[in-house]
Amino acid sequence: MLAWSPMAEAAHPARRPPVVLAVWASLDSTHPVSAGALQVYAGTPRYERGKFTFGGAEVLRPRRSERTASTGVALLLMPALPRQFMVDVRGPRAGKGSVGWTLRALVRNYVPGTVVYVNPVTTLVADTVLATGVEGTPARARRAVDRVLKIPQWFDDADLSYSDHYFNAARYLVAARRAGGIAALERQLVARARRGGPSESFAPSHSPASPRLVGVPDKRVAGAASSIAGLFAASAADGKSDLVKTAFKALAIQAGKSLAGVAAQKAGIAALGWLLAAFGYADVLKDPEVLAIRDTVDALGRQLTELQGQVALGGFTTLIHQTDITIGSIDHARSQLALLAKLPTKDPTKAAFTQTIVSYIALKLVDAPEILNQSLGAKLPVADNLIKAASRAVAERSRFFDSRTSALVTSVYDYFATYQVQLAMLLQELYHAKPDVYSPTVAESNLKAIEANVAAQAGSLKPPVPNDTVIEVKPREMWTQSRPGGPQTTLNTLAKLDFTKRHPFELISPATYKFFLPTESFSDWQLPTMAQFKRLIDGWSG
Repeated sequence: MLAWSPMAEAAHPARRPPVVLAVWASLDSTHPVSAGALQVYAGTPRYERGKFTFGGAEVLRPRRSERTASTGVALLLMPALPRQFMVDVRGPRAGKGSVGWTLRALVRNYVPGTVVYVNPVTTLVADTVLATGVEGTPARARRAVDRVLKIPQWFDDADLSYSDHYFNAARYLVAARRAGGIAALERQLVARARRGGPSESFAPSHSPASPRLVGVPDKRVAGAASSIAGLFAASAADGKSDLVKTAFKALAIQAGKSLAGVAAQKAGIAALGWLLAAFGYADVLKDPEVLAIRDTVDALGRQLTELQGQVALGGFTTLIHQTDITIGSIDHARSQLALLAKLPTKDPTKAAFTQTIVSYIALKLVDAPEILNQSLGAKLPVADNLIKAASRAVAERSRFFDSRTSALVTSVYDYFATYQVQLAMLLQELYHAKPDVYSPTVAESNLKAIEANVAAQAGSLKPPVPNDTVIEVKPREMWTQSRPGGPQTTLNTLAKLDFTKRHPFELISPATYKFFLPTESFSDWQLPTMAQFKRLIDGWSG
C-alpha cells in the first residue's frame, strides 16, 4: 500500500510524501492511448526543425516503470517536480491498431493530483511554446492553436477527452497522410499558430445531435433500480432520458449505508459515491461496480461538454463567470475521480491518489452547495438569479422569443443542474471516505438538500415556448407559425370574413372566436385584431 502515513512523516521529518502526477492520454474522446510509455523531463527541451531534442533536459524517472492503462490513464509517484516539466507519451496504441505517435504536454506550476491531459492539441501547444522561445506562454500558445484548429476557447482539454465535436483523430490522421506524416502536419500547424496562418477544422464530418439528458426530478417515477439499465429505464418513464435525476437516485440508494453493505451486494450504479471509500481502505468494490461508476461519471462529463456549447451559443458565457471559482473546483475534483475510476484494479498508486482527492474535496467543496444556490436560488432579494438573468438577456437581444431561444435559457439551468449533481456525488464520496467525521444521517440530509435546490431552481424557468410559435417580447403576445387545425383548415372555419376590394382585411369580424392548439402549456388562442397584425409586420421586408 502506497498511501502516505502522517505518523511515518513525523517519525522521519526529512522524508516527504511522493508527488502524485496524474496523466490522461488520448488521441480524441473515443481513442485512449493504451500502453503508452511515460517519461517526464525537467527543464526546457529544444525545438529545432520541427523536432524536440532533450539533450539539455533532465530525465525525471518515476519510482517505477510506467505505461498508460487501457483507458489511457496513469499515476506516477514522483519524488519531486520542478516548476516546469514535460510529460511525454511514446509509442502509444490507440484501439487495435498501432499508431506511431508521440504526445506531449508542457506543465507549469503543477498542483499535486491535478490531471494532466496529453493529446494532439496539448502536443501542438507545447511545440508552439518551445518554438516561440522565451516569449511563448502556454495560454498564448493555446489561443493560437485553438484558432488554427477552429476550437472555441471554452472547449478545454477535459472536453477533448469527452467529445470529438471539434477534434477527431481520424480526420487528423487523414490530413497527416496528405501532409507527409504526423510530424510534417505538426510542423505546418505550429508554423500557422506562430505566424497567424489559415485555420483548418478537424471536426468529424457528421456530428449527430445528442438528446437532452437533464430535467427536474420527477416524483412520478417510483422505486429505484440498482443497475444502469434499470435506472435509465425508470427515469425514461416520461419519454426522456434524465441523467441528473438518474444520478440523484443512484446516490440516494446507498447514501446512508456502510461500505461493507455496499460491497456485500451487487450494487451496480448504486455504488456511486463510494469509490474513494473503497480505494482508500481496501479494494472491496467489484469490477462491475467500478465500471458503473466510470460510465456515470463519463456520461455526466459528456453532458457538461454539450451544455457548455449551448451556453456559449446562447451568449451566456460572461453571465456564468461569477461562479468560476466553485465550478473550477468541481471540475478539478471530478477529473480526478474520473481518472481514478479508469485505473486498473490492482494499481498500487490508487490509495495515495485517493487521499489527495479526499483532501481536496474537504478543503474546496464542503460549502459549495450554498455558494451555488446563492446565485441560482429563486429568492434573491435584489437581483435576478442567473437563470432569470439569462432569460432577460435573451429578451433584450431579440424582439421574438421562440422554442430555440427558450431551449438556450433552459441550457443554463441544465448546466448548473449537472454541476450540482456532480457536486453531490463528490460530497458523498467525501462523507463515505470519512465515516468518523460524517454520519450516514449527514450524508442523506445533505444529498436531499442539494436535490431540493436543483428542483427549486427549476421554478425560475418559464414554460417552454412550443414549436411553431413565437412570443413577441414587448407586448408579451404569442403568435402561431402554423395554421390552426392543419394545412386544410380555412379561415372561414375560424371566423366570419367579409372581403371588399378596397379593404380586404379591415372587415374581419372582431377577434372573439377562440380556438385551441395542441401545445403543452398554452391554450385559448384567438384571431388577432388588425392593429395587432400591423404591429407584427411593422418593419418586415419579406
